[in-house]
Amino acid sequence: MKKITFIITDYGSFNNFLGDLSVKLIHNSFDITVFTSKEKVIDIKDKYDYLKLGVKFKYINFPRNFNFFSHYKISKKIQAELSKIKPDLVSIHFT
Repeated sequence: MKKITFIITDYGSFNNFLGDLSVKLIHNSFDITVFTSKEKVIDIKDKYDYLKLGVKFKYINFPRNFNFFSHYKISKKIQAELSKIKPDLVSIHFT
């Protein structure tokens, strides 16, 4: 089974832009993990019951500032999690 990890800054953006793709990939036997915050900049009702379908979420508080150390700290956390998951592809979406 191929593993894909999406990294996107907020859950609402995932739901709006990557939800359909994630569900299609799940139905085609991909393992999907999403790194996101619980924030919903785009606050719409979930298109799918992602958890029930098998999408895994890792919630991260992405920094909204320009502090190098904040970004470095989160980057190290993401790298540590990715080393555990060992995805075949990482797709990054930042606003």
